[in-house]
Amino acid sequence: MTGSDNSSVWLVGLLTVAVLWAGSTSSRQVSLIWPSGSLPAEVSDLEARLGKNREDTAAALELGNTLLSHGQPGQAEASLAWVAPQLQSEPPVASLRVRALTELGEFEQALSLQRSVLATCAEAGCTPTVFARGKAQERLLVEFMRVGVTDPEAQPTRVALAQYRATRTGRLED
Repeated sequence: MTGSDNSSVWLVGLLTVAVLWAGSTSSRQVSLIWPSGSLPAEVSDLEARLGKNREDTAAALELGNTLLSHGQPGQAEASLAWVAPQLQSEPPVASLRVRALTELGEFEQALSLQRSVLATCAEAGCTPTVFARGKAQERLLVEFMRVGVTDPEAQPTRVALAQYRATRTGRLED
C-alpha cells in the first residue's frame, strides 16, 4: 500500500465510525414519560374516570398501581396527590403514594405520609396486614435515611444494609 491508500483506508474507517455513532445516537428516541414510548390504554381510561370523579377509590388505586408497575413513580405520585383530599388520607391510597415517593427518593416526605397512615390505622382500625406493612415500610424509610440512601438504584449496598437493619429481629425500640 502506498501512503495515499493508507490515508484513504483511515478516512473511510473514520467516516464509517462517525456514521455509525451518529446513527446510534440520533435514532434513539427516549420518552421522558413512558420508556416504551406508548401510553397503556388503561391509564388514559383511568385518568378520564378520575377526571369525572376525584373520589373514585377504585380508579385511583388502579391508576396508581398501573403507573408504578410501568415504572412511573412521579406520575403515580402526582395522580394520587390530585385525587380528592378525603381519598388521599385513605390508607390504601396513601400507601401507594408512599411507595411512589419512596421510589422517587423522597424519603422524608414518604416517612411523614407513612406515619400519618399508621395514625389513621390506629384510630380507624386497619386490617392487621395493612398495619404490619405500614410498620415495615416505616422502619425501612427510617433506615434509608439513617444509612444515607439518596438514590436507591445507585446505592445498592446502602439499600441492602437498610433492608437488613429494618428487618432484623430483636429490636429494642419496638
